[in-house]
Amino acid sequence: MILVDAVYINELGGKTLLNYFIDKVIHMGLEKKFYFILDDRLKLKLFKINFEYIKASEKNRLRFYEKSKNKFSKVFCFANVPPPLKLNIETYIYFHNDLLIDHKQTGFSLFKKSAFIIKRFYIRIKDRFNYKWIVQTELIKEKLNNRIVNDKSRIRVLPFYFDDFKELQNDKRTNSFLYVSGFHPHKNHDRLIKAFVIAAENHKENIFLNLTLKSDDFIHLMKPFLKIPSNLIIENLGVLDLEQINLAYEKNQNLIFPSLKESFGLPLIEATLKKLNVITSNLDYVGHVIKPTLIFNPIDIEDISNSILKTLTLKRLKKPKLVSKNKVDELINILTSV
Repeated sequence: MILVDAVYINELGGKTLLNYFIDKVIHMGLEKKFYFILDDRLKLKLFKINFEYIKASEKNRLRFYEKSKNKFSKVFCFANVPPPLKLNIETYIYFHNDLLIDHKQTGFSLFKKSAFIIKRFYIRIKDRFNYKWIVQTELIKEKLNNRIVNDKSRIRVLPFYFDDFKELQNDKRTNSFLYVSGFHPHKNHDRLIKAFVIAAENHKENIFLNLTLKSDDFIHLMKPFLKIPSNLIIENLGVLDLEQINLAYEKNQNLIFPSLKESFGLPLIEATLKKLNVITSNLDYVGHVIKPTLIFNPIDIEDISNSILKTLTLKRLKKPKLVSKNKVDELINILTSV
């Protein structure tokens, strides 16, 4: 049996990937080959798989591994961190947190940056020469090789993502933008709002911006903005599940994505699949997953604003194109091969 250790997955992109991975395993009729350990904060509707919930901590992971390690032929750690004890069986670590290896210009506090450094050191000392690593892009492969795993031959690029969105045939709202993201300093929400204020002041028609934040985070974000132009309508949709995200893509014309740091950027792929225009940061991570509609300097508020205005006024915008290929079948085949 194959252990999938997803103890540190509980929200946002990681949760979406985990849901998709489980669905694919069930669809392929392989659910009896896997056993999942999950964060007890995770709320999933699980019926067909073997699993148990664990309170997320290294102490609890270690206790589980000490008790159960001989039950498994392979281990797949879903969230960046190798097993808490040395294993001599096939072990794969899916690394998808760029902040652990590169947190420059992200706006995090010194305390938070120190926590990233400590965690990176812990990952490095728990790595073993027989462990294999899986990442989503060549860019993350290079970074991981430079900072944690010094043997590049142990790192494989196997991106995967949900690619089966339903066509709901909803009418799109004119001049509408969507930003699918949680609220963290590197997500750059503050500059985004400032850019939309400038754009609205220079545009006669209504502009709509939809965000996907927890309600408290949205209140915190908007508190400094006492005067919003009347033609700028900002709505918070809240934290969305996959069906709700699909609906949000259907109702909006454009995805805007000003993030300063991403390992992958799932919304870039999702919006491309849903045929939205994608206006995004001019940073390296973007080109490894899509060819966008327009790019901007995410540090420059004026440049973000100009891109918004271009999106509103240009008669023809090129649709984005996928660069990254979904390799979920290859990943599952590697895990299940004898």
